[in-house]
Amino acid sequence: MHIIPLALADVPAIAARPQSTRNQTSVRMVKASPAGEAPLPEKAASKKNEPKFPQSAGRWARRTLAVALVAVALWWLALPMLVPMTNQAVVNARLVQIRAHIDGTPIDFPHDLGDRVEANEKLAGMVNPRADTTTLSNLKSRLGELTARKTSLAQELGQVTKAAAACRETCDSYKSNRIAFLQTVVKQGESALQIAHLQYENAEKDWKRFNDLANRSAAGGNELDKAIEIKAVTRERIMAEQAALAKAKVELEAARKGVYVSLETPSFLARAEELELKMHTLQNAMKETDQYIGVVEQEVEREQRRVEAISEAVAASPVGGVVWKRFGNLGQATKQNEILYEVADTGSIFVEAQLNQRHMSKVVVGSQATMVLTGGEVRKGHVRSVNTLGPADVEPSFAVTIPNRDFKQVRVLIGFDAEQGDAALIGRHVRVILSDPDPTPLQRTVGWIFAAVGS
Repeated sequence: MHIIPLALADVPAIAARPQSTRNQTSVRMVKASPAGEAPLPEKAASKKNEPKFPQSAGRWARRTLAVALVAVALWWLALPMLVPMTNQAVVNARLVQIRAHIDGTPIDFPHDLGDRVEANEKLAGMVNPRADTTTLSNLKSRLGELTARKTSLAQELGQVTKAAAACRETCDSYKSNRIAFLQTVVKQGESALQIAHLQYENAEKDWKRFNDLANRSAAGGNELDKAIEIKAVTRERIMAEQAALAKAKVELEAARKGVYVSLETPSFLARAEELELKMHTLQNAMKETDQYIGVVEQEVEREQRRVEAISEAVAASPVGGVVWKRFGNLGQATKQNEILYEVADTGSIFVEAQLNQRHMSKVVVGSQATMVLTGGEVRKGHVRSVNTLGPADVEPSFAVTIPNRDFKQVRVLIGFDAEQGDAALIGRHVRVILSDPDPTPLQRTVGWIFAAVGS
């Protein structure tokens, strides 16, 4: 005998058949029973389909579920009207724009979207092969000319200094010889003057002696005349020697000063004076050239820095964070101040929430916030800013922009209590409930329920 399986879906159809048909079906079911098994009576089969719980218990369970659903609905519908709570919130961060410092072409673009970067890390290297270097070339050429002029002046000054030294040596030698000669003349003049004085004294003695003889006798007149003549001659000699000695002393003093009274100025002395004047002129020219060189060197250095600044540049991130947007590519020409990257600052992660303005009196800076992130993660924080939105209130410096801003609402910025530097949080949806800076027991309870239900 074959066993015919009976699907559960056929049970309602069997129940709907007439009594005769059901009897036939039951007969077939009995016949289809395996050998050795007794057929179940219909009463036992009907009891098997009866519910386990009484009908009153089922109604009680349904009513409890309905009340719970109504309570939850009232919780989510009425609570935002009474408590500062919102679903319009997102984890946000400040954006830092990294711009091109020069016109040029990027030769190094090491980072892409989502890459983590450290503060002062290189994000792009730029070159500008068309940078104008004309001014720098002209300045360097001028600096080369001045340097060559200084070299030439230094060489000429060296030669003139050497020639002047030789002339000074000749002049010093001549001066020394002249002084020695005049010193000898002065000494000879002093000796001659002394001899002249002795001769005069002798002549005066002879004159006195012959004058006495002439007074005593007529003899000796000729000798007296001769003595008078010798006395006059020796007096003139004294005067001549005195004049010669005075002249020699004057010449000696002049020679010691480098002046030669009775002689023409020697040619080497004129040459020495000429070389001294030329040395002074060359020294002044070198001093002036050094000043010009110093000025041009400063201009060259300044222009060199300018050319380097417009020829090569490195764009670096001033903050640590994650690459949020990338606008440039290798080989793509960029203009100065054009945005290359936008980096989300992981040091400024916060929650941006929008609340109805009816809650403005309940929300202040320092209010505590319980935040449930997508996925059920619960975080704590405090309000750090509360402000209303204006018609033109746009925050391009935020990584995430909340769409459809309602300007009848108030924007609340919430900082995390614990330092949060995880860029993966940026953009996550958040549900927020706020309480006083010092929450009441009721507010703590509501916050706990909010976190428990949300997580």
